[in-house]
Amino acid sequence: MEEPPVSVQRLLHANEYLRRNAQYGEIIAQKMPDSGHYTNLTGSQVYARMWATPTTMFDTMLLDTLGYHAAVARYLEIFRDTQGTVKPPGPSYTLHPGYLATPKSLTSVDWLSDHGAILHAVCYHALLTDDREFIDRWLPSIIKACVFIRDARGIANHDGVPGVLPPAVATDRGIATQAVWNIGWHYRGLTSAVALLKRLGHPQVETWIREAEDFRTTFVGALREQTRHMPTWTDASGAKHHIVPTSLSGGEDFSHAFYLDTGPLFLVYAGLLEARDQLMQSTLKFFREGPNHLAFDPYGNHEQPAVLIHEISSCEPCASFNLFHSHQSGDRGRFLEGMYSMMTGGHSQQTYTACETRGGITGIAGHIGIYAIRLCAVDDLLEPDTLHLLRLVPKAWLSRAQKTHFEAIPTIFGPVTVVFEPSAEATSLQVEYAPHFHHPPKRVVIHGPPLPGLTSVVVNSRMIAMRPGGTVVVE
Repeated sequence: MEEPPVSVQRLLHANEYLRRNAQYGEIIAQKMPDSGHYTNLTGSQVYARMWATPTTMFDTMLLDTLGYHAAVARYLEIFRDTQGTVKPPGPSYTLHPGYLATPKSLTSVDWLSDHGAILHAVCYHALLTDDREFIDRWLPSIIKACVFIRDARGIANHDGVPGVLPPAVATDRGIATQAVWNIGWHYRGLTSAVALLKRLGHPQVETWIREAEDFRTTFVGALREQTRHMPTWTDASGAKHHIVPTSLSGGEDFSHAFYLDTGPLFLVYAGLLEARDQLMQSTLKFFREGPNHLAFDPYGNHEQPAVLIHEISSCEPCASFNLFHSHQSGDRGRFLEGMYSMMTGGHSQQTYTACETRGGITGIAGHIGIYAIRLCAVDDLLEPDTLHLLRLVPKAWLSRAQKTHFEAIPTIFGPVTVVFEPSAEATSLQVEYAPHFHHPPKRVVIHGPPLPGLTSVVVNSRMIAMRPGGTVVVE
């Protein structure tokens, strides 16, 4: 039997990767006998319970991304039912009616980040689906969750930076600290809530816009000030860099692998800093070429000081938030290196299951890698009110042997279908584009892929001049 071309084989691997992880996202689930709620779990074996932060990432980046919306709505319901029943994991906190967390009967890991991650998952699902029944059912809980963030920022009985979330547990180290991981997830959740409230024309939207702006201003100012007092390291060119802190209140360990996996690299996805910010540029350089590489043993324990290897974390590949830096900055080579590394280095090539660490915690579904595949071709994350198409599509997916299909891909504007293939001479890209928007974007931009002889793109039979790396606005 003749083997398909290499480009087609790569597409088949990506297809199977998506299909299998969608299955795992539902297989790793259960029905609670006491409440009747359905819930997906963090994984199998050691994680056959729930850690809400990555579990809701499965909801947003895996199931919602692939269109399994009914499952996501079903799995999120348990958080609404138990809102306000769990005390946040920090000494300054008390029970709050708006706090979202893993129910105590299911808890595997209890971090403050869970609240922000759950709030983001709920609001992102609402933005994607425009499901009015879901929105009406959840809206009171969303407002209460925003109130928790505002009230938590106002707590003063702690020694940390005022106006930022008080210290709380943020990693397996169990130390209560003003971690950027906790802060980033809460900001992500709050801004997703703001986006939904703006769409709804909610009467409180201006209140929460101001809250989000003050949240960001206060945190970023404190982070920059603290960075000025941090130790320095020297890069290969001789330039000195301050280490960017992973906490505003101390208790951090830069030699621990969590400095990569739950540290300042997360701030770009969180929306608190841009990839072009010098603090983020410096942090990326630290993990790509910094002092940890001098002592790193590729055959050693996963808990040694972490580095980026082929653009994924040496400790927890599934926590490689550096991909969002490369995505935002348009660093095509590094983004695709990380995406393919996630598919082949962060997942089994036999079963397609993911491993959390290279120390053997396996049996979980993927999330960032799946989301990265979607962002290559259908991108509603890069900028507000704009849909970008084919911005980071790999050359391997531009095959003359068969068309590449992204069908009914959910976006915050509504589902979009994009089908594309190069012409026989690779001078033109044939694109079939079919949107079904419930909230149309202000612009739809098609990007010219890196085909050396590209001179045009044909969108729904309309020919438009295009060069490699160029853009055209089609709506």
